[in-house]
Amino acid sequence: MTNKELEAFSYSVSHDLRAPLRAIDGFSRELLERFYSKLDESGKDDLRRIRAAAKRMAQLIDDLLKLSRVTRSEMTGRKSI
Repeated sequence: MTNKELEAFSYSVSHDLRAPLRAIDGFSRELLERFYSKLDESGKDDLRRIRAAAKRMAQLIDDLLKLSRVTRSEMTGRKSI
């Protein structure tokens, strides 16, 4: 796989993973806002934990993309001896 193919693959996977994460975060936020007064503390905590996990996963995706860019730039920046 060439660097350009790897980059395209990374961005494609990133996009494919972010879409469901945004949906999970958005729906859990809406549930928390709409039903806050009807939820017990356990339900509120569960929704907060879902949102926190989605945010952590989004950060992991961002970090993987950064690592991919750094690795790619290091590989292309080296000169052959």
